[in-house]
Amino acid sequence: MVASCSDSGSTTPPGPGATSTAAAGATPPAPKPEPISIEELPLPPVAGSTDAGSCPEAINPHRTGCVGQSVGLQSGGFLPDGRSVVARVTFVGAPAAPDPASVHSGSQLILVRADGGKFPNGDAWKCVTCGVPETNAAGRSPTLDYPQPFTDGKRILAGTNIIDCGSHPITDEACTPEQIHI
Repeated sequence: MVASCSDSGSTTPPGPGATSTAAAGATPPAPKPEPISIEELPLPPVAGSTDAGSCPEAINPHRTGCVGQSVGLQSGGFLPDGRSVVARVTFVGAPAAPDPASVHSGSQLILVRADGGKFPNGDAWKCVTCGVPETNAAGRSPTLDYPQPFTDGKRILAGTNIIDCGSHPITDEACTPEQIHI
């Protein structure tokens, strides 16, 4: 059985107050074009492989992580400051623990500056979930899909996780891994 929907030959009149452009025989004009701009956001540098240590200081002098050639990027929305966007990336090539840079590994949430600015670490991105102590992440789901910031700027919903920085905005220098709870 094939179903189709067509209103050619329809005799049902429009509801009260409705106007029909088809009945008037005219197509409304297109809206005026609106200006848009496209910005390329700065992401962490790309490591040559996924092997441990393939993101050396020569590639990333700040030692704040590298992404692979397949970034695994999934962007979310702007934070209320209008200057930062939250995104999920897959970090690769971090050195092995106990090196402090080892926390930049796997699926993580980052903030990316969309205004050309930098975070206090000198990068245009800041990893939000890197290095959060296990005691602050009880019940954390590994899925960080579709990250969306809350309007208070202190929390992000990602998958079934809520990333919360307590009284600090997520973009604030005081929002450290020790302050974050997932």
